[in-house]
Amino acid sequence: MNKLVHYFERNAKFIIVLILFLFSVALIFLPKPPKNLNDWILILNNIGFNLLGAVIAFLVFQVIVEGINKLGEQRGVKIDALNKDDFIKKVIKSKNTVRIMETWTDLLSSNQFLTTFSDAIEASVRNNNTIFEILLLNPEDTYLVKRRQEDLSNNEDVEINIYRSISTIQKILQNLGNMGKNFQVKLYSRNPSLAIYMNDDDLFLTFFRANLNTSQGEQLKLPRNSTIGTFIIEEMFYEIWEDTKNTKDLNNIVFYCININNKLYDVKYIFQENVFYIQSSDLTTDSINNNIFQDTIIEVDDQQYKLTPEAKRKEDLPLRVQELFDNKYPTTEDIFFELIKLR
Repeated sequence: MNKLVHYFERNAKFIIVLILFLFSVALIFLPKPPKNLNDWILILNNIGFNLLGAVIAFLVFQVIVEGINKLGEQRGVKIDALNKDDFIKKVIKSKNTVRIMETWTDLLSSNQFLTTFSDAIEASVRNNNTIFEILLLNPEDTYLVKRRQEDLSNNEDVEINIYRSISTIQKILQNLGNMGKNFQVKLYSRNPSLAIYMNDDDLFLTFFRANLNTSQGEQLKLPRNSTIGTFIIEEMFYEIWEDTKNTKDLNNIVFYCININNKLYDVKYIFQENVFYIQSSDLTTDSINNNIFQDTIIEVDDQQYKLTPEAKRKEDLPLRVQELFDNKYPTTEDIFFELIKLR
């Protein structure tokens, strides 16, 4: 009974319209009357035609109103800032693709959010088979990093925050194991005009502002499946996501494969001031056992580098390099080598 009442309340006006429609049709098609009632039947027929016209006009008006309402929804609403706690709660329940496009995201770099967001990602992937697609600025694009750093003044360290995000991502991938294929991250060397956060229900858009982290500024909140939302994802997000020239897979930023005496080493690295600072347990072992690095020349991205034979401890590295290593990788060992660019 309650369901019937609820159905009637939700559809009352259309039920009434249906009754009026049937009544108007009945009036129009009244059987031929006796002569003495002919005038009354004609009056009822006219009432039926007029009532039918009113019903049709009402239905057309409702279609127009519904169209206007949907258009209003697609335009979205303005909110003061992204509610990160609410976004994380929705991520846990997400069953569709979650997307983020940012310089970096506090959800992965800030101690306030990274644990709860990491747990939400892992739970959503394991329980709902959710796909995550995340685009962050390539920290090795020194020009774009410098530009964003100038925009933010001294409020944030752009390079460090991107590397913190990358470090958290590595931990998530390790925890997910084989399900890590659902958690996809790329680094872009482009200059997008909008930052994007998207969960199952909503799409949040904002501009990259001066002196303000994007998630802290005003956002336009749109329905995920709105026309505008679909356009933003298909024409803006995926244009960068699928740009093989200017967008790199995460693994190409985390590790670099170098060839030394026909042996390949996947090394952790930081590039600063024309020097690659590299670290690999296999590299350390071979250097101790074989002393193979004297005057070794290595080609990286069509440039030649000389591998210094002397190993260095972490405290011997420049302070900035130490800081970048600490933030880029969850763990590192204590022995490092240098690849110095040949001029």
